[in-house]
Amino acid sequence: MNEQLQWIVIADRRAATVYACHASGDGKAWMERLKSVGGGHAPELQRGRPSLLGGAERAGAVAASGAHAAPHAVAVEHADDEEDRRFARELRAWLADARRARKMPRTTLFGPARFIGMLRKELGADAEAIAIRDGEFAKLTLAELMRHPAVLEVLDPLGGTRA
Repeated sequence: MNEQLQWIVIADRRAATVYACHASGDGKAWMERLKSVGGGHAPELQRGRPSLLGGAERAGAVAASGAHAAPHAVAVEHADDEEDRRFARELRAWLADARRARKMPRTTLFGPARFIGMLRKELGADAEAIAIRDGEFAKLTLAELMRHPAVLEVLDPLGGTRA
């Protein structure tokens, strides 16, 4: 019997992958990719946002709004923070929906520390239902994840990993 015992969610600032962890009849645990959540909000964040204010398309350009208008751009860090917060809200909503539908078993989420802080803020009291750990594993393959010590620690109560 391959009972689904828990989920491991690997998140970064813009996307997350959900893995289902199963226990096989011989007592070994294994993982399979279940779902991807998020990604792709950059174009909608930039839509309608002026990149330059004052009409100057380049420094020193003569423009109808004034020859001395200087380019003024939105800080890149602000746009990045906004996109990170947007994805944290999206992931929170997806996790809440899965929990309400009673489809979410015990769940451990790994992500970069800064994103985890944003996600905890979005989750509020629901953060207690998820084991949240620091770890930047988004670029690892499934085979690499199954050999990573932090993931093995989560899988250990299930009986380890398959070879």
